[in-house]
Amino acid sequence: MMRKIFIFAAAALFVLGMSTPSWAVADFAIGASVRIDAGWQFSDLGDTNGIGGEDSQTQWFLANPGNSRINFKATVGDVTGFAELALASTDIGLRHAYASWDMGGGGSLLFGHTWSIMAFGFTDNRLNADNANIGFGTLYFSRNPQIRYTYAGEAFTVKVAIEDNDPTTELGPLFVAEDPIADVAEDDPYLAESFTPMFQASVSFNPLENVSLTPSAFYQAYELTGITAATSDVDIDAFGFALDGRVDFDIARISFEGWIGENLGVVAAGFDSRPAGTIDAGVPVPDAAGTDVEDVTSWGGFVQLTFRFEPAILNLGAGYQESDVEVSPGVGFEDDVTSAAYFINVLYNLTDNMYIQPELLYQDYGDAADPNEFGAGQNDIGSDIFAGVHFQADF
Repeated sequence: MMRKIFIFAAAALFVLGMSTPSWAVADFAIGASVRIDAGWQFSDLGDTNGIGGEDSQTQWFLANPGNSRINFKATVGDVTGFAELALASTDIGLRHAYASWDMGGGGSLLFGHTWSIMAFGFTDNRLNADNANIGFGTLYFSRNPQIRYTYAGEAFTVKVAIEDNDPTTELGPLFVAEDPIADVAEDDPYLAESFTPMFQASVSFNPLENVSLTPSAFYQAYELTGITAATSDVDIDAFGFALDGRVDFDIARISFEGWIGENLGVVAAGFDSRPAGTIDAGVPVPDAAGTDVEDVTSWGGFVQLTFRFEPAILNLGAGYQESDVEVSPGVGFEDDVTSAAYFINVLYNLTDNMYIQPELLYQDYGDAADPNEFGAGQNDIGSDIFAGVHFQADF
């Protein structure tokens, strides 16, 4: 593990150094965040073990949530380079690697791997791997390769980007393949062809001194081309709209996100965070004939209330999302699939850069789309309660 960290760090320093002319003096910084969670997970297993099967489970956990990190930043003139590595328990991954040019006049150009600008809002839910309500009301597009232009004016900030967001989907049991994107070699009837990169845009502004709003939107289209003449081509469009915002008061803040879109499960990361179910939420479903797909509309959002009582911060949050899968009565799906999560936690600062955050989290996974997923009339996926403490130190 340490050898991998050293290799990645040396590579990052080498890349940043290669991008710096020998005559230039760079402002250089190294940062890090160390995180760990400890507590209990109380699971209601619903119908997942079938009729008469075990319906509950209790587990103790002490785990790296997967997003401890180390980062490197260098600035030369008007250009800034940034690289960040994720330090999981058993591996290292890339979080960010990008360069940004301050063009002057409020404009900047960024290229590389970093956060998407679509629906860029999170809750402060920490347990279950720093979940932030992803899959339970938070629409999440993760970090992807992109080219982005930003204009920051006095009254608003506009961002536009094209992004490489590789679409993945499961088209369900009526199709020969469960995963037409990832595994063409193993009996897949489709080849994936991208029509477009993902187009994203957002605008941030303050209609009132204590109110901040950021609407955003995206669009992407792709085609699944049948490998054999017996397999029909499938065209899929994915698009969505979101509104993120916050309202600040003296000791309190209300944060929120609302969104709606079509086929969001194809492109959004962690959109379906339920532990079971053959049909993923938010992806196109087979039509009654089983030869084409029907688009699925999803909607959801979250709200969080935050109170600051130094040295502590109290957070209460809730999120909900729904995918309307009953578009083909002949298939026999449920009308919709839902998931919801509620949490309360208290962040307590131990030092200027270290804190603990006790939390109670409830996640409801709803029902599977197939009413007979786990047996005749058995489709309750269940729920989880997490009770524990998040530990974090930032450097």
